[in-house]
Amino acid sequence: MKSILDIFTRGFIQVQKQFLQPHFYSHFSLFAQAEMVDTYQFQNQDDRTRAVELAKSLRCPQCQNQNLVESNSPIAYDLRLEVYKMVDEGKTNQQIIDQMTARFGDFCEL
Repeated sequence: MKSILDIFTRGFIQVQKQFLQPHFYSHFSLFAQAEMVDTYQFQNQDDRTRAVELAKSLRCPQCQNQNLVESNSPIAYDLRLEVYKMVDEGKTNQQIIDQMTARFGDFCEL
């Protein structure tokens, strides 16, 4: 016969596995995404600073309350990379903002 403690412990362990494993994997995937963006190779530090500041000034179209740097959504990740690439290509901030607002509307500007 199982004791109440055995039943409770087994149930607790199952609950931990059910909730903690997905939590662990989600943090790992978010870290992996952030790491990929952080390793983007800019031509110089000024471009990197400008690109990050520009991404901070653009709102994530999925999250709607976070900028592209704060958001962990897949679309924010893709748009950060797009902003970084456009900065590397020599586009001005206004050209990048205009391109983003053409795609997502005025909502993307903070």
